[in-house]
Amino acid sequence: MRNSARNVSPKERLQWTTDDWKKVLWSDETKISIFGSDGVRYVRRRPREDNIPECTTATVKHPVSVMLWGCMAMTGVGRIQIVDNTINAVKYISSILKPKMLPSARDLFGSGNSYIFQQDSAPCHVANKCMKWFADNNVEVLDWPGNSPDLNPIENLWSRLKRAVAAKSNQQGLIEAIIASWYHLITPEHLAALVESMPRRCQAVVDAKGFPTRYCALPAYSTH
Repeated sequence: MRNSARNVSPKERLQWTTDDWKKVLWSDETKISIFGSDGVRYVRRRPREDNIPECTTATVKHPVSVMLWGCMAMTGVGRIQIVDNTINAVKYISSILKPKMLPSARDLFGSGNSYIFQQDSAPCHVANKCMKWFADNNVEVLDWPGNSPDLNPIENLWSRLKRAVAAKSNQQGLIEAIIASWYHLITPEHLAALVESMPRRCQAVVDAKGFPTRYCALPAYSTH
C-alpha cells in the first residue's frame, strides 16, 4: 500500500480506465458565499445602462459564507462537513477523516471493499500525523498533483452547488440549502458521467501542458 504525498503527473494516469477511476473516493474543500461567488461577476447591458439597478448586481463587503468539505464516488455522494476556522492536521483527522470520510467510504464501497482516497496536497492533508493515520487505518491515498482543479470531478459538483444556493439570505439558510442540494440535487447519472470523463480529463491536461482545460468548472451533468 502506498501512502506517499508524491505529486504525480497526469501522464501516469493515462492508462487508467473507468474501472480504475470508479474505485476512487474524491474529496475537496470549498467556500460557498451568500450572493454567489466572491470573484468577478458579469452582467449584460447596453450603452448608458451602467447605473440602472436592473443592470447591476448587489455586492457586500463581507459576505456570509461557509467552508465545506465533501466527498463523492461514482456511485453517490458521501457525507459533508461544515469547517470552522482554519483546519490543521489534528482537526482534519478528528472532524473529517474519522467521522465523515471513513463512514462515506463504507457507505459507497461497502465494508471491507478496497478503495483509493483522493485529496489535494494541502499541508494539513499530507502532514506526518495524517499519513500515519492513513497507514494505521489501511487507507490507500492516491498520488495526486499539487494543483489540479481540472482533474478533480468534485469541482464540478461545487460549481453546481454554488449556483443552487447562492440566493439564500442568511448563514443558517445557506447551510440548510447546501445540505438539501448535496443529497437531492446530485444524481448517480451525474456522478457516473463525471467519473467516466477522467480518461479524457487526463489527456486534456497533458495536451494543455499545464494550462487550463475546458474541464474547469463544467456543470455536474456534463459528460464531455
